[in-house]
Amino acid sequence: MPPHIKKAAQQLNQLMDTADLETMETLMNSWGEQLPEVLGWQGSEKHLPPLHHAILQGKLDVARLLLQKGARLELRDHRQRTPLYLAYAGKHVDLALELLQMGASMDTQNTAGTRVLDVVVASGNLEHLEMFLQKGLLLDHQNQHGMTPLHWAAWSGNPQMVDRVLEHTAFPLTVKDHLGRLPLHHSSTVEVFDHLLSLFPDQDVNTRFENGRCFVHLLAERGHFPLLRHLYERGEDLTVTDLGRNTVLHYASVRDQPDMVGWLISVGQDVNSRNHSNQRPLHWAAELGTLEVVKVLLAHGAKVNVKTNFSDLIRHTQTPLYMAVSHSHLEVARLLLQHRAKVNEINDSSNTTALCEAVSKDDLKMMQLLLDHGALPRGISRKGDAPYEYFYFPLGLVRSPEALDLLLQHGADINERNRYEGTALHWLVDRMESRTLKTPEGQKLLEVLDRLIALGANVQAENNHGRTPLADAQSKQVSERLTAAMQHGGSAQPLSAEHEVQQTLQDHYTDLIQGMVHHITGTEPPSGPAENATGVGRELFELADQVDTVHGLAAFEAVLDRATPQDVQHLDTSPFDSEETALLRVTYRLQRFGKEPGFPEISDFHRVIHKLLSKGANPNHPESLYGDGALHKVVKASSTYHRPEQLQALFALIDLLLEHGAEVNLKNADFNTPLDFVTHQEILEHLRSRGGVHGKHNGALFEAIESGKPKRVQQMLDLEAKVNGKDPEGITPLMHAANHARPELVRLLLDHEAQVASKDRLGRTALHFACARGAFEVIDHLLQAGADPNVQTRQGETPLEFLVRLEWPRNEAVEARQQTARTVTRMVARGADLSVKNQRGHTPLDLCSTQALRTEIERALREKP
Repeated sequence: MPPHIKKAAQQLNQLMDTADLETMETLMNSWGEQLPEVLGWQGSEKHLPPLHHAILQGKLDVARLLLQKGARLELRDHRQRTPLYLAYAGKHVDLALELLQMGASMDTQNTAGTRVLDVVVASGNLEHLEMFLQKGLLLDHQNQHGMTPLHWAAWSGNPQMVDRVLEHTAFPLTVKDHLGRLPLHHSSTVEVFDHLLSLFPDQDVNTRFENGRCFVHLLAERGHFPLLRHLYERGEDLTVTDLGRNTVLHYASVRDQPDMVGWLISVGQDVNSRNHSNQRPLHWAAELGTLEVVKVLLAHGAKVNVKTNFSDLIRHTQTPLYMAVSHSHLEVARLLLQHRAKVNEINDSSNTTALCEAVSKDDLKMMQLLLDHGALPRGISRKGDAPYEYFYFPLGLVRSPEALDLLLQHGADINERNRYEGTALHWLVDRMESRTLKTPEGQKLLEVLDRLIALGANVQAENNHGRTPLADAQSKQVSERLTAAMQHGGSAQPLSAEHEVQQTLQDHYTDLIQGMVHHITGTEPPSGPAENATGVGRELFELADQVDTVHGLAAFEAVLDRATPQDVQHLDTSPFDSEETALLRVTYRLQRFGKEPGFPEISDFHRVIHKLLSKGANPNHPESLYGDGALHKVVKASSTYHRPEQLQALFALIDLLLEHGAEVNLKNADFNTPLDFVTHQEILEHLRSRGGVHGKHNGALFEAIESGKPKRVQQMLDLEAKVNGKDPEGITPLMHAANHARPELVRLLLDHEAQVASKDRLGRTALHFACARGAFEVIDHLLQAGADPNVQTRQGETPLEFLVRLEWPRNEAVEARQQTARTVTRMVARGADLSVKNQRGHTPLDLCSTQALRTEIERALREKP
């Protein structure tokens, strides 16, 4: 389809929201002979064909006009839905009748195999059901998700529809969809639920489905408040969590139903409940932008600065504010800031801030809001003495001259550098490919480039690879501009001599500046536990961050000697984690042994920790990010100590914590006990002698794999670590090694009888993880160990699908494509079937990331011996 046709169809869709019929008809008449092509455009995921768009928007007069102008009755969108399908889905009965009278086909289905008849059943319209039945259509049908007309009848909310479908189908009420859900579990009203239960009283109401969720989670997610309350009154358990430890309140938070959320909290749902990724209901509500729900959660004490904790390629520690910014929910972000959300928090291991995210989206209103609340217009380090620790910084993400000006007005340094010595010019040039510059967005980038040069950006600045922006230029337009700048006095402009000092000072005073902004704007929230603590408690907590030096420990102990129990129990929010105590900070600093000169002796830590415990410090208070207690911290620190006298001192410290009430088997957020982090046989035996047992998996083993330390992994295996133990997501050590592309560790784990067939909660095996990373050597090891190349996830995905979907950096694409093709050939030789389809009906070849890769694979298969 020519681009101008697509553009015209999109223009027509946009016009529907504001224009009258006469204006729209005039526009369509202006297209003349091209009008059929515009109305026949099939659309995409984001843009529907005009007729489909009109029906979905409820613009029925517009739909009728489009039909008069020649829009096709049987035109299908990207999901193979016809206009008739959407008319019934939107319960536009009159329009559906008109479409039928015009000859619309009754017997069509979408890509998931859901028929128009199924949608009629789901609409609850008995009269139209009879009309379809009289035409000979049958109700004995299941779509690709296992949904039957009985499931759709329950969805309709009409008990009479249930009875009518039962009369015309052979399916029993015990039929399940592919997630194990009965028709009962698709009930949308109390009336249908009670009716189905009366027809089949022995149904398991709140059973766990194949995806790990229960009925109450489904009801909350769909917003069926009356039915959810009905189940509660029947005595069903609302405290049940899914496999990811998400609560009913998590699911309710995504619906714009504050009454339901408030009611759940009133009947005991924890407003700060967290899942395995440390996400709270407030995170979900902020991400979805349910403003009224956010208000309810905050009113009931939701923690506004708590962070997530999950990893993909990097570690993410995202605040609710970051999530609101990331999804462009301006009013939610404003509300969170009014409740003292920390605007300069770091949200991942690349040091991304909320302002970075707003800049990357070119969201000027959001940028202004954040800057008005004290957002720093530069990169932020976790430590004030490391000004270039960060990777991302706002100026490096600029996409428009307006965003650039806004940052510069608030003090951004035009020659700021990140940890790799990259400047804003380096970042900008890297995004300016020739094809990008042909778009409106690319033209804005050219304007940004011109403005940076005009304002004195250093065009000769070198990154840590010795490359200037010109060396990375990918288009003639960019090269010419940079070359001209260098020739006309745009040569290297040295950074200010005070730049690094100034930036270090700014890092040091980040919290102070933000606090002043909150005070000036009057956005201080009601006092919480941290605000009610004494100044000594806060001082003690801050000094605890510096006890890894003799002088720092002495300063901490001097304040500790005059501290009260209330001071010692003070809770505060750290810059990176969520909620910690002085005891947790002190025990964490034990891990710094040998990394800094002047580190205190363990006996000095013992003395200070004894004072903390004697004054009432809670050894079992968990940090909110990992859920570790003080004993976890001490055991983790033991990996850095090796001399016998050091281990004896650690024994004494462990016993000190136990004597003051530390739970030897306290589980953290990943269900790890302290024993799971042991790296010494002596400490293992010491903890076991005091009743210590392993949790679900060995945390130290996973950390050693992630760090790529074969000796440490061998040490863990020698200590009887669970080689096939699973973390909360069902990940085994072998999967973890495959995911981090560690062939040496994969071999080691296989030698210790790691199971290649183990699956995580999503049905993925180690081979899936290796293929998803393009870890070719790991793939070969797993295949040699007997990994099944045709094993499928719950979504029907094979390892081959993960491999061919992988996208590679441009400079690696050719080599990676050839290597992928060779690997696919080897997998096929071991039995991999390229014709296996996933639940969406796609084969691996259908999903190749590029046509070139598919061609390469097909050629390699033809040429194989």
